[in-house]
Amino acid sequence: MRPLLEQTPILRGDIVMTAKLKQAILLLLMTNAELESYLLSQAAENPLLEIKTIPWEGRFWPRTSPSMAVDPRDELRTEIRLSDAPPPVKRAAIALVDSLDDRGLLPSIDENLARELGIARATLRLGKWLLQALGPPGFAAESWCESFLLQMANRDLLTEGREKIIRTYFAEAKPSADRVASLTGISRREVQAVLAELKTCDAAPGGRYASWQYTGTGSVSPDVCFTKVADSFHAEVKQPLINERRMDSLYCQLLGEADRNTKKYLRQCYQQGRWLARAAVQRRDTLLRISDILATWQSSFLEHGQAYLRPLTMAEVASEVGVHESTVSRAVSHKYALTPRGVLPLKDFFSAHVQALHGRVASRAVQERINQLISQEDKSFPLSDEEVKKELAAEGINIARRTVAKYREVLSILPRGQRKT
Repeated sequence: MRPLLEQTPILRGDIVMTAKLKQAILLLLMTNAELESYLLSQAAENPLLEIKTIPWEGRFWPRTSPSMAVDPRDELRTEIRLSDAPPPVKRAAIALVDSLDDRGLLPSIDENLARELGIARATLRLGKWLLQALGPPGFAAESWCESFLLQMANRDLLTEGREKIIRTYFAEAKPSADRVASLTGISRREVQAVLAELKTCDAAPGGRYASWQYTGTGSVSPDVCFTKVADSFHAEVKQPLINERRMDSLYCQLLGEADRNTKKYLRQCYQQGRWLARAAVQRRDTLLRISDILATWQSSFLEHGQAYLRPLTMAEVASEVGVHESTVSRAVSHKYALTPRGVLPLKDFFSAHVQALHGRVASRAVQERINQLISQEDKSFPLSDEEVKKELAAEGINIARRTVAKYREVLSILPRGQRKT
């Protein structure tokens, strides 16, 4: 008996990856520079397409090749040159720009630095004051102590007593509220209040001038810009788009003059062009919705730096936007944002969390706090991982000593024994 062959319909829940869906995903993965190159290549094959390249405004940096990575300190050098300071002071300030660390702090302006730069120490100090006038509060200070004093003064919070507390705190090898209160004769309660205020100061007041290197391939171009308007940050996405009005007009014009075969070709070009235009707009809208959430959620991070990063996962953003988590991952992959703190990868706006006394804290914010504690330690008596753990516990952040060690290694900070000088 011969087997009976039949076709039976079966309902399945598989997702069919159509060519259009693949291309939509491809567009979402592209950076701004890659998208522009792709659309221009499509326009070369489709006579109906005209690409509208929207120029970046003055606050956006131009695209550069990897071999010409953008230096955000060029902006600072330009401000110095445009200032009314005397030429020797300008030269001193420009010379000091290259001495800034990635947090915007200067080394001690001593005779060694003066000799190295070939500029008198007194002139270097004038150059330093020019830098401080041009940068944010606490910028271009010679120490954490000076930086925090400048920031407190800018807020009109600096009194003689508070200055005494701050200077005493930073002068101690192992400072504590009890020790500072004992040395200054100021009540422990007042000392604790001042130390709490110090935690609100920016540990990287010159973060926006931090040098950065792009190590990928292709062109470098910010895909998103975060700007502050009034009291909140807003996101803006710039990308090349297809001139749909021109496409519609040209299609109608050519169709009326074409023969049968040409009409068929023009219809194919028009359908492809319409879909590609819609896919490009969808890419922009998806990236903008994601960026709007990042601007709102991470406003303190944009304003004050890494220590203020809030816990945020791609799954949480996906839920807000109403897309799958993989869509968020594709949208932010290999893309950069221009921010008040320089050019940052969009992935820097996401962070896992650790549990703290008052709720969740971003793990990268904890890493930044560890970095601060070790930066401020007495190099003759470096902090052990256990001591760092206790410092964090006093601030309501309870993590294991091995977690401190893991974060320290992530930050490329040597163990206690190798940091001792």
